[in-house]
Amino acid sequence: MALSVKRPACKITPRKLAKWLSGIVVGLLLANLWGYFAFAVGSPLSILVDVNGEENLATAFSVFLLLCCALSLWQISRHRLSARFFTHWRVLSLLFVGMAFDEWFLVHERVNMFLDDHFQTTGFFYYDWVIPGSLFVIAVGLAYSRFLQHLPRPTRRQFLLAGALYVGGALGMEMVSGFYIDSYGLDNRAVLAVLNGIEEAAEMFGLVAFLYALLVYQQSLIRMMENLRSLQPISKVHSSLRREQSELVSVRRRQK
Repeated sequence: MALSVKRPACKITPRKLAKWLSGIVVGLLLANLWGYFAFAVGSPLSILVDVNGEENLATAFSVFLLLCCALSLWQISRHRLSARFFTHWRVLSLLFVGMAFDEWFLVHERVNMFLDDHFQTTGFFYYDWVIPGSLFVIAVGLAYSRFLQHLPRPTRRQFLLAGALYVGGALGMEMVSGFYIDSYGLDNRAVLAVLNGIEEAAEMFGLVAFLYALLVYQQSLIRMMENLRSLQPISKVHSSLRREQSELVSVRRRQK
């Protein structure tokens, strides 16, 4: 009679998932370099692997990461231990859905075109949209200052690091690229490819880091709830003992 051996199930931890997602980011960046050297500008394969392109592999992966973050934020908001900052978690989740929409449909590019028709900015503000974008980031940071303070210190550090990576890529490197284009033009394709690669890499790695931080925090909430459930039977025993003691005291008082 053959004995069946149970193989341990493959457990996907936040660390493993972050490693896999980081590997995909590295693969997309290498494909971007390959497309730059191997294909002509504007060719279908070059457009497909261009990390600064539109509606291609890199864009789809960024949208996927943004939606995963939005889903994780929504699940945390439903947790009982997150009730104090319920609105903050929900608004942040919806904000990431909006960012995913912007990433695919290029809303910020349309805003930039509208502002170009009314303002002539140069230098680091060559791309006009970075001005309202920077103001929006500052407003969100101020609105979420108390929210960040209530988080555990490791989670707060991870959130700030992920946010710095993402904003540094989306806004910081966009300003650097705008300054370079305004000063030197679009002739040096190699430099522009490097600047765009750094920008997209910072954005994607920032999203991976934020998703990792969310999943770790979610795990800690689940563990806390399990510990609370395990303590409930003990609390019930204590309450029943207190009731019995009070009843015994009342009986003795009547006897006296």
